[in-house]
Amino acid sequence: MPYRHRVHIRWTRPVHIDEFSGISSVNDCGVYLITRKYIRNDVEWEVLLYVGITKRSFYQRLSEHLRCNSKWCASYGKKYIRFGTVSLYKQDLYDTKKLLTDIETKIIQSLNDVYPGELINIQQVSSYNPNYCLDIYHHNNGWLTRFNPK
Repeated sequence: MPYRHRVHIRWTRPVHIDEFSGISSVNDCGVYLITRKYIRNDVEWEVLLYVGITKRSFYQRLSEHLRCNSKWCASYGKKYIRFGTVSLYKQDLYDTKKLLTDIETKIIQSLNDVYPGELINIQQVSSYNPNYCLDIYHHNNGWLTRFNPK
C-alpha cells in the first residue's frame, strides 16, 4: 500500500476579483479557486470556474490572468477568488511544482464529479499521472469541505 501524504489547505474567504490585492495572503503561493456569482429568477447562484496553482505569488499569477484576459474572465457574473495556502509535514521533501499539480488535479477531479462540465480547466485531469498519493484536508471552504476524507 502506498504512503499517503497528508496535505492541509487553509482557504481565505471569497473576495471579489477586483479586490484581491488587498488580502493579506496575496503574496503567498499555493492553490486558488475562482467562482462566479449571478442572479437568476431572483436566486443567487455561485458557479465554479477555475482551479489554479502558482509557485509565485497569487498576486503575480492573477495579474497574468487578468492581463491575458483568461477564458474565465469573460464569464457572466461577478468573479470571486479564494486563496489556498498549502501546509504539510516536511514540505521541503517535495517537489513544489509536482505537489501543487497533484493537489490541483485532485481538487479538479473531486469537483468535476459534483459539478460536471463547469470547470474551464478540466482537460488536465484525463492526461495526468499523480506523483504523490494525497489525502487533502480543506479548511475554511464550503465548496471543498465535502471532499475531506472520513
